[in-house]
Amino acid sequence: MKRLTVPVLASLIALCLAAGSIAFFNYRLSNKADDGLLSLYDVTGAFKAGGLQLINGRVGPAELELGGVRPALFKIANTEDSLFVYIFKSIEDRQKVYGGGGYDPLDRKTALHELFARYSPIPRLFYARNALVVYTPEEIPMNDAGNQLSEKSPMRFLPGSTTAGR
Repeated sequence: MKRLTVPVLASLIALCLAAGSIAFFNYRLSNKADDGLLSLYDVTGAFKAGGLQLINGRVGPAELELGGVRPALFKIANTEDSLFVYIFKSIEDRQKVYGGGGYDPLDRKTALHELFARYSPIPRLFYARNALVVYTPEEIPMNDAGNQLSEKSPMRFLPGSTTAGR
C-alpha cells in the first residue's frame, strides 16, 4: 500500500499544479482583453518598424498638456524635426481634445496649431485610435523644382493613422 500512495500522491500534486496553472493563465488572459487601444510602445514600435529612428524620448513640457495628458517628446534622427506623442486613456478622451478632420465647432485644430506654432511653422496633426501625434518639421521641405512640399510625414509608418493637418 505504501508503494501505491507515493505515485497517487505525486499524481494528485501534479494534477493540482496543472489545474492551478490553467486557472491562473485563464484569469490573466481574461483580464487582459484586447481593447484596441494603442500604447506608447505600439506607436514608437510602428515608427521603428518603418525604419524611422526616434531619439531622446522624454516627457514634454507641462504647457503642452492636452486633456490631462503630457506628450512624450521625440526627435527624429538626422533631422531637427520633432514628434509629440499623446496617449489618451480612451478614444473618447482623444476625441475631446482632437476629433480629427472635418468641421469642428470648437475649432480645436486651430488651437492645437497655435499651441505648437513655436515649434514649427506647419505642425501636422495625426491620430489613430487613442493616440494623437503632432509632427513638427523644423522647416517646410522643398521639392526639386524649389516649391514647398505640402507634406513631409513620418506618419506613413503608423497603421490606421489619419492625417488632418493638411
